[in-house]
Amino acid sequence: MGKFIEPGLIGLALFSAGISVDTWPESLSTGHTVLIFSVVFLAHTLLRDLVLLYQQKTRENFTAPKVAQVFCVESGIGMILVAFGIILFLSNIGGVLILTKAGWLFSLLFLMLINYGLKDLVFGWNPWRIYRDPNHLNIIPRL
Repeated sequence: MGKFIEPGLIGLALFSAGISVDTWPESLSTGHTVLIFSVVFLAHTLLRDLVLLYQQKTRENFTAPKVAQVFCVESGIGMILVAFGIILFLSNIGGVLILTKAGWLFSLLFLMLINYGLKDLVFGWNPWRIYRDPNHLNIIPRL
């Protein structure tokens, strides 16, 4: 049952945004749009990690973090998207994107579901691999 809570909250958040926000930007530069989506992506990641951290701290069987040569895939993608959005924004390339309210909501839904799908993936560089680790919040990245 717990695996359906986050997708339900995503749907609820987007439904609430669709009802409560009257005016959505109809056209934005590509840089602005990429920055908005990447910030939403990273904020979603941060919120999930804070909830998981709180849950870990309140459990009696809390284990100390371990050090490994890994990095969270969703955090890495979010940071790359932010850097890409800043480059697009500052160089003013990429043109203009036109989205309706439904376009915004479906794009955000797609983005947040991708984020949800990536939540347990970890990138390791010694050896090079991507693998699933549901407890990677308890790992401190190290070069």
